[in-house]
Amino acid sequence: MSKRSNQKIYDYGDLQSQDDVRREFIANLSHELKTPIFNIQSYVLTLLDGVEDENTKNEYLKKTNRNVRRMIRLVRDMDVLAHLESSKLVLNKEGYDLNDQINDVLEQMLDKIQDLNIKVIYDYDTSITRIAFADPERMEQVLLNLVSNAIKYSKPDFKDRLIKFKIEEFDNFFLISIEDNGIGIAKNDIQRIFERFFRADRSRSVKGKLGSSGLGLAIAKHIIEAHGMVIRVTSNLGIGSTFSITISKP
Repeated sequence: MSKRSNQKIYDYGDLQSQDDVRREFIANLSHELKTPIFNIQSYVLTLLDGVEDENTKNEYLKKTNRNVRRMIRLVRDMDVLAHLESSKLVLNKEGYDLNDQINDVLEQMLDKIQDLNIKVIYDYDTSITRIAFADPERMEQVLLNLVSNAIKYSKPDFKDRLIKFKIEEFDNFFLISIEDNGIGIAKNDIQRIFERFFRADRSRSVKGKLGSSGLGLAIAKHIIEAHGMVIRVTSNLGIGSTFSITISKP
C-alpha cells in the first residue's frame, strides 16, 4: 500500500474520531439543556392551569428561576470554554497572595460547605505569605471549580466530610492540592474527567444542590494549560480524590 493511501486511512480515522467527539458533545449538551427546559415547561404549564395557593405558586416560581439560572450558567460556561479553546485567551498575570485567594474562594463557597457539613483542613502554614504569579481572576475560577467539584462529589452521608488544602513550595512554582474524602472516581473515568460534559457516576453526588454546568473541570484544565502549568488528578473509588495544580512564582 502506498504512503498516500496510508495517509488517507489515517486522515479518515482522524475525521471519524473528530466526528465521534462532536456527536458526543451534542448529545451531552442536549442532555444538559433538556432537564431544565422540561422542568421550566412543567412549572409554567401548571401555573397557567391556575394555582390558587400562594405558597404553591411561589414555590413553582422559585423552581422555575432555579432552572433558568442553571441554563444561564451553562451558556456562560460554554462561552468561556469556547473562548479558551479558541486560543485567544489573554492572561493578565500579576503577583498576588495565594493564601488570600484561597480564603476568598472558601468564603464564596461557605454556605454550601456549611450546608453539607464539610470540614475544611489547611495542611500548610497559613501564616507564611506565598506570592503567586498568574492571572488572579482566572486562577480563582480554577479553584472555585475544583472546590465545587470536591463538594459535589462529597460523601453521600453527612458524617466526617472534609476538604483538605495543601500547598507545597518549589523553586519556581507552588503545588496546590485539593483533597476530598468523597465518592471517588472509577479508574476508567479518570482519563476522561476533564472532557466537556463528561459524566462519571453521579448517582450519589450532590450536584443538584450546586447547579453545575458540567464544564467546570474542562474550563479549569484550559486555564491551567494556558498558563503553561499542570493539572492532575488521583482518585480511589469510595475513598476520595485529589486534584493538584501548579502555579508559577514571580
